[in-house]
Amino acid sequence: MTHHYCPITLQSLIWQILFTGVQAFSSSICDIDINAVETNIIMFPINDPRISPKEFCDKMAEVTDEEVTAMGCGVQVLLHHVYDCKVRAVWHLDVSEEDTDLALRKLQYVIEKVNQK
Repeated sequence: MTHHYCPITLQSLIWQILFTGVQAFSSSICDIDINAVETNIIMFPINDPRISPKEFCDKMAEVTDEEVTAMGCGVQVLLHHVYDCKVRAVWHLDVSEEDTDLALRKLQYVIEKVNQK
């Protein structure tokens, strides 16, 4: 089997922006070791007792009127609760830098809501 390695692309830079943003916004809620990320798939734990991994995924996927008012638009980020406290995120090739920014804004919004609990 031959392995093909791609040079750094705009897409990999977008993933780095996402992972760095997740680290910056998440604090106690989730933890990602950016140095361990090698692909567009990340697995990370939800470490906060105020929100379960499933509830975190649900909150990232739902769009509420309150969110639209606060953010100026509704953003749906689909994550998957895999097991225990782990959540899986996959960043697809067709996701743009703007999409990444919106996903980070959604993450920040959800975390702010959790912190208000």
